[in-house]
Amino acid sequence: MSQQGLISEHTWQRLAPVMEKQNNALVKAVKQVVASDPTFEAEELDSAHREALRAQRSTLTGLLRDGVISEETHFQLVGEVDSALTEQSYKWLELLRYALSKLGFSVSQLSSTGGFLSRKNVTLLIGVQAGREKDVVKALQESCKRRVEFVSAPLHGAGFPMPAPTQVNVGGATIFVFEVESYDEI
Repeated sequence: MSQQGLISEHTWQRLAPVMEKQNNALVKAVKQVVASDPTFEAEELDSAHREALRAQRSTLTGLLRDGVISEETHFQLVGEVDSALTEQSYKWLELLRYALSKLGFSVSQLSSTGGFLSRKNVTLLIGVQAGREKDVVKALQESCKRRVEFVSAPLHGAGFPMPAPTQVNVGGATIFVFEVESYDEI
């Protein structure tokens, strides 16, 4: 505002230290929140990544408008950006693994398939020190949300197969906790 002449230099000199102090306090508060909840930090990284993609798309449109790039190049590049925006840029598993690693846990991932819907699943092996189980369970509860989906199931008693949507709860996590007598890396 001072550079645009909306407030005097004298006023700016008096306001600047107060505003800088308030800004520093806000930055410190945000850092504390992010440090206390790695899931929040991962979500913030995802939001920043998406915002950068949106800015990239806007820049490409400006380059097309100004004649710097051709329509064909614009179409191809915007398609790539749109594809990145429609997929989860930081996928759920990456966010969860990031959150767990920030808490100091190592995670091994095994690909698996669910028995009921035969869909891709993930099995995580998480080594946890005694007494830290609640930290992992909390991170899993915050990341692994249950949701309702509808799947086609045949109608019983119909003369021909006619799919009827059936409500199924999917997602969430199943947690098994057991003690390990020994652990060796070879």
